[in-house]
Amino acid sequence: LLEQMQTRNSDILLITGDVFHYPTPSNTAREMYYDFLSRCNGQQYPREVVVVAGNHDSPSGIEAPKTVLNAIDVTVVGDTPKPADTDDYLVPVKGDSGETSAVVAAIPYLSESDLGVPVKTDDGASTLHARYTDAFQAYHEKILDAAREAYGDIPVVLTGHMTCFGGAKSREDVDHEGAEIH
Repeated sequence: LLEQMQTRNSDILLITGDVFHYPTPSNTAREMYYDFLSRCNGQQYPREVVVVAGNHDSPSGIEAPKTVLNAIDVTVVGDTPKPADTDDYLVPVKGDSGETSAVVAAIPYLSESDLGVPVKTDDGASTLHARYTDAFQAYHEKILDAAREAYGDIPVVLTGHMTCFGGAKSREDVDHEGAEIH
């Protein structure tokens, strides 16, 4: 991967969740992860490394080494960022001449509680799907607005790690509420 990033002059490496398969990874897995991140440091490419937590990761586990990883130019975001806390999740990407050419809005896995989506026992799948869609859109719009306010009109990359609805392969695999039938 390091060779590919050098060959392709990759400005940024985005690791968008599920860094580990379990919230408490083995020491061997952690060692491999930190070894790789340390080898990224000091390379011409990538210029930035950004890691966000996925649903299999412990947000606090991803964030625990934040200070040390920042020292080797790795940004980690485990906890759900609030739009006002732009320093916690907006990562400027420098171009060849050192100017900020883009910004990454590093958004980890968002749980139901992060989104504030109420789940009621009488909700059908399509109602719940609509609530999630609206909540995701509103959340990401706030983050995009914060990025535009902080960095102006440059490209913004919003990361995401989420559960997706609508995985059915055909109409027969879906019930009248829009949920996939297993």
